[in-house]
Amino acid sequence: MILMVALVYSCSEEVQESTATTEESISNDQRYEGNRGGGETDDPVIGVSCIHNLFPGLCGVETILVANITLPQYPGCTFTFQMTYVKCTVGAIVETHFGDFTVQPTTNCPQYVADVNNAIATNTLDAFAQDFNKSVWKAITEHYLNVIATTPTAIIGYNPHSCMKTCFQMVNRGDYSGYIPRRYTCAYGCCKIKRNYQKVNNEWVLVSIVDESSTITTNCQDPVVIVCPAGTTISTNCMPSCDELLF
Repeated sequence: MILMVALVYSCSEEVQESTATTEESISNDQRYEGNRGGGETDDPVIGVSCIHNLFPGLCGVETILVANITLPQYPGCTFTFQMTYVKCTVGAIVETHFGDFTVQPTTNCPQYVADVNNAIATNTLDAFAQDFNKSVWKAITEHYLNVIATTPTAIIGYNPHSCMKTCFQMVNRGDYSGYIPRRYTCAYGCCKIKRNYQKVNNEWVLVSIVDESSTITTNCQDPVVIVCPAGTTISTNCMPSCDELLF
């Protein structure tokens, strides 16, 4: 399926940075391999990338991007994300490819906690997680375009795993008390979506989207067993995640 879109947006209203962005390069042999089960307390999905499987020999060293964002549905709340990305040379074109992300609230956010509780009570946690993840992907993209990108044209490939399970762990630490979503790869398969952005009049324009995920994704109904970390209140099913990238 190929989707062609034209979209202009300004990022100042939806994404606000409250701390400096940090980046750390990781080599291929530093990427985590054991992300299935075990009840880990830290999200193991970072570093377990589809990118090098999809584009063998074309990509450089992965970088871990860490930054704070706010989301439009939770004004005044701060979320910290981590994401792996890498530059790939495809022919004469250099593309930036995104891997998986993790995200957690870093300040108290009563509305977020209330929304999770409501999703649990109404048995709509899967839909809530997918909508929330879509808003995070949009915020990550806007952060990258406005803070990291250095040219007026940006080609971004989105290559996270295509099946994810989220464990909602209740924590009480520092400035935050509430749920932290722990994301796990729960089946084999990768998303393959590409966006072409251009900067026009100092605003980023989405020129096109190409979605080839259906050619490589796997069946999320045959999941890998995931053991959620201690303190988990509830978890989603093993869910398809590629549609979260069609924002």
